[in-house]
Amino acid sequence: MAVETSNCHFIVTGFGPFHGVPINPTMILVQRIEKELNTISSTMGMSVIQTLILETSAEAVRNEIDGLHKRICSDASLAGCQVIFLHLGVNYRGTKFQLEKCAYNDATFRVPDERGYQPQGICVLETSSCSKSAKSRGLHQYGKCFKTSLDLNEVCSKLEMDSNAQPICVSNDPGRFVCNYTYCLSIDACLSAAENNGDNDETQYHSLFVHVPPFKVIPEDTQFLFVLEIMKKIQNQLLPAN
Repeated sequence: MAVETSNCHFIVTGFGPFHGVPINPTMILVQRIEKELNTISSTMGMSVIQTLILETSAEAVRNEIDGLHKRICSDASLAGCQVIFLHLGVNYRGTKFQLEKCAYNDATFRVPDERGYQPQGICVLETSSCSKSAKSRGLHQYGKCFKTSLDLNEVCSKLEMDSNAQPICVSNDPGRFVCNYTYCLSIDACLSAAENNGDNDETQYHSLFVHVPPFKVIPEDTQFLFVLEIMKKIQNQLLPAN
C-alpha cells in the first residue's frame, strides 16, 4: 500500500574518490537512493528531491553547495516545508555511523584534495563574505563551531532502539578535510536562508553530515537500509505526527 509523502524533503549528497579511497561507499549509497526514489517515496513516505555526487575538492564543493542551496532555497514549491540537506562521507577508519553535530570554520587538510589543494589553518567561511548580522555575531571567526539544527541525541537514541540497529554515535569532530568543509558551507547556507527569509517564510532548512564506515565493516545493503532509517527518524522528529 502506498504511503503519502510528507511535507519533508531531502537532498542527499555523497563523494567521489579521494586519497586512499578509490571507491567511495557514499557514492554507491547515493546512487542506490537515486535508483530507489519511487520505492522510498511509496513505501516509506519520504521525499528525496535531489541527489548529488560531489568531487572531493574544496573548489568543487564550494561551487556545488552554493548552487545547490540557491536552487533549493528559491524553489517556491518548497514553501512552508522542512528541507534537509543530508551529506554522506566515509570515515575509512570508522567502525560505526557518526552523526556529526558540528562543523568548524577551519580548513586544515591532512592530504591534498582531488585538485591538489591542501590548506592549513584557513577559514572555510571568510568574514568579508558574510552578512552584517553574521559579522556582528562573529559567526565567521576562524575555528568557529557551527551546529546542526537537528536534535541528534534524540535521533541516535531512536535508532539505537530499533531491532535492526547498527553501531552509531553522535560525534563532535568531523575532521578538517573536505567533509567538514562541505558541512560548514551547508550549515552556513541554511542559517543565511533563515536570516534572509525572516518571519515571512515558514520553510525550515537543516543540514546534517553523516560519516559511514567502509563496506568491509558494515556491508553495503545494511548501510543503505540504515541510511534510510536515519532519514526516517529525522522526518519523524521534524514532523512528529508521521
